[in-house]
Amino acid sequence: MKFVYVNEESMDDFKRIIPWELLVDVNNICIAAADDTDHILGVICYGYDDYQVDILWLYVEPQCRRQKVATALLDKMRELMAVSGGIYPVTARFEGSDEELYSFFLSYEGMDVNYSHDRYVLKPKDIYKGRYPLLSGKESLKEVRFFDLPQRVQQSILRMLYEEEGFVTGDYEEWKRPLVPDLCRCILRDDKPLSLIFFHRLSPKDLELSYLYCTNPIALGDIIAGAAADIEEFYPDCNLIFDAVNEQAATIAKKIFPNMESVPVYEAELI
Repeated sequence: MKFVYVNEESMDDFKRIIPWELLVDVNNICIAAADDTDHILGVICYGYDDYQVDILWLYVEPQCRRQKVATALLDKMRELMAVSGGIYPVTARFEGSDEELYSFFLSYEGMDVNYSHDRYVLKPKDIYKGRYPLLSGKESLKEVRFFDLPQRVQQSILRMLYEEEGFVTGDYEEWKRPLVPDLCRCILRDDKPLSLIFFHRLSPKDLELSYLYCTNPIALGDIIAGAAADIEEFYPDCNLIFDAVNEQAATIAKKIFPNMESVPVYEAELI
């Protein structure tokens, strides 16, 4: 078995087995395992984030499974990390419905697997789109697209989110790149958000409600309802993904998506 980096010249050969958004992100590292005839057996993609390594994609061709390919890919990733001098915890998140991935991480030496949170996958039509009368008659409140705000107001809000919730953007342009500007919106009172939502495009078929800030549940319901209506009109074939990663998000999810089933997400961690 040999290993090759997936680079700009070869990425077209891997579009079938690696999501395109992972391939084109220059911050990700993708490694393929191949046999002696250069037949691809599997791939692993990972990235560095806040002093940890996130496994973003692990795939083995069906006919090559249960032949230690995934183990070899993970071992190779750890070897490259050691050569670079970095000692970081390694994490991977995956849906509990993926029994093969669950069994693999559970069996990999030193890997600890635990329940993380619930994930909701739904169509925009499944979200309640009734508008609340929060804005009517209240001149001090306004609903706006976040990226239509002046830069100074955007930066002020981002600083506030960092100070209050530890929300980190890093490089502004890099942070903004995967977001969907038309869907990122907030309700403001005197340039301070009552509620705010950010959407990422994960793939041509998947949008993620990746961040929400809420000081007023009615305001949050209002902007999500508006975003859902826009998604249904302009992205009708997309799924909407929401990870309820903390208690507040789980409570909000049960109110916004009352009739939707969720799937458990597990986190595998190697320290």
